[in-house]
Amino acid sequence: MTEPTSNSAEPPGSAADVLRQRQARWRAGPAAASQPASRRLATSAALALTALAAIVLSTALIVAPLFSWQTAAVALVVDDYALGILPTVPFAHEDTTALATSLSGRLAPSMSGNLLQLKGFDTVEAMRDRLHGLFVDLPLRGRDSMIAYVRGQCLVPPPLLDADGNERPDPLGGHACLVTTDATLRGEGLREMVPCRDIVESIGSAASLTTLVAMDLGNLRWDPRIGVLCNLVPQQLDHDFKAAPLRANGQNWLIASHDSLQYAGASGTARRTFFAAALEQGLAGAADQAPWGDDDRVVELHELAPFVVAWTFEWSRRSSGGRALQRPAVWKLGSGRVELRDIPRDIRLVRVAPTSGAGGLAALRRLFSGSSPAQPSPTGAAAAAPTVPMPSAATPPVAATVAPNPPTAAAAGSDGQAAVAETPAAAAPATAPAAPAPSPANAADSQGDVAEATAAPQAPQPAGGTPTAPPAKPDTAAPPPAVTVPPPASAAGGQPQSSAPVGPTPGRSPTAAPPVAASDDPWDLLQRLTNRSGPPPAATPQPSVVDDAPHLWRQAASFVAAARAWSRSQMMSS
Repeated sequence: MTEPTSNSAEPPGSAADVLRQRQARWRAGPAAASQPASRRLATSAALALTALAAIVLSTALIVAPLFSWQTAAVALVVDDYALGILPTVPFAHEDTTALATSLSGRLAPSMSGNLLQLKGFDTVEAMRDRLHGLFVDLPLRGRDSMIAYVRGQCLVPPPLLDADGNERPDPLGGHACLVTTDATLRGEGLREMVPCRDIVESIGSAASLTTLVAMDLGNLRWDPRIGVLCNLVPQQLDHDFKAAPLRANGQNWLIASHDSLQYAGASGTARRTFFAAALEQGLAGAADQAPWGDDDRVVELHELAPFVVAWTFEWSRRSSGGRALQRPAVWKLGSGRVELRDIPRDIRLVRVAPTSGAGGLAALRRLFSGSSPAQPSPTGAAAAAPTVPMPSAATPPVAATVAPNPPTAAAAGSDGQAAVAETPAAAAPATAPAAPAPSPANAADSQGDVAEATAAPQAPQPAGGTPTAPPAKPDTAAPPPAVTVPPPASAAGGQPQSSAPVGPTPGRSPTAAPPVAASDDPWDLLQRLTNRSGPPPAATPQPSVVDDAPHLWRQAASFVAAARAWSRSQMMSS
């Protein structure tokens, strides 16, 4: 028998060796030579990931601001009026400097991160022709916010009339306008003005999502030279802002310094205007604090507006003793006036720095020199008496004659001799309580001096009929003993006292009122300043106060007119 043939062939020696080597490598695991290569591969991958993370982070830091909203801020101040044309709103430099310091470091880097103060844009030509182009070219985007601070004297110009008394077409007539620095009274009168709506539209033409214009409307109250009898600018803004926007982009808001029949007040002690100081601290972060804000490190319009209204109102009330109130108002371009409760939420204005907020409230309270640190409450009518000085140095004399109680005592200080001598029995108890009130008396010193200089020649002569020189001015700096009147017997006995010419005389009824008896009507006090008649019996014409200082007389008269208009409006509203 033959053996079966085997189909399997033995592999060659070389192949068997290779197979055994492979099996040995499989049993022994990876070779030592291959381990450094895997480490190098892992290290290279880690370095690549680190480099990629660094690139992504740097790109985010550079590109993220391009996709996040930013804030730009500008200031346009119109205060360089010609002498004798219009007064300027005081403390412009202090207000703009404080606002720039408050916003520093929180504004768009594309605009240097600081408040942009516009120079050379305070004339009619610049506002009408160049202001719009300036804001169109600003490097802003559709998600940014714009804050503009504008201040100047505003008014509603009277209509132009032809020779027959008919009203002529006038592009400025019936609009609230801002007076520019090149204003003049020559020709047809004051015509260098720009409508406030046009200014807001020019600022709103920037490529921003939200534009807030904070405008100080000035302190014009009464000036018949330019046709201003009272401040009606806010009332006219109600009509001007109802029309749809023509050139503005996004949402355009206006917050003004005061409402109708009011004016922008200032503090001489703090050297700040009420409205600008409240706006500055609100944007610094105080408006983001309770009870106005939600402390989310973003100041929004529905937080800023109530804050500015509350603090401006409270400061004006304390400074004037409730005689000159100032309440800002809000408008939206295309809608008109907007109440505070109707302002939408989430209208972002500016981010708050980590160190701001409570410090802004503390700084604003420090401006209330000597006032309570409690939160302002505009609805609280029965508040404590103010402890801060009057808003300006020119208004206290007239303001003291308008107030109910202290001004009456102050006015009596200027005509105090005649008023007290008429009722000698009640003189001591009536004047004793008025002694501890030095502020109204001191405030009325300048007015009392002028009133006595013109009223003294009309005082009645003493018994005997011999004309005498006008009585010497009483010492207004002296305390209550200066107004103490002796009994009638002492006065009749000829004691040399300054009040003897106006005291009761023998045979004369003590109730007979002299021609210049003290009056509580401020118009009567102002009328005495225009008296040009000398002492009797000659009554020689002589210059009056209105001839030497007509601007002071106009300011006093404008304050009285504004106070009367405000009083009538309060009576009608109640």
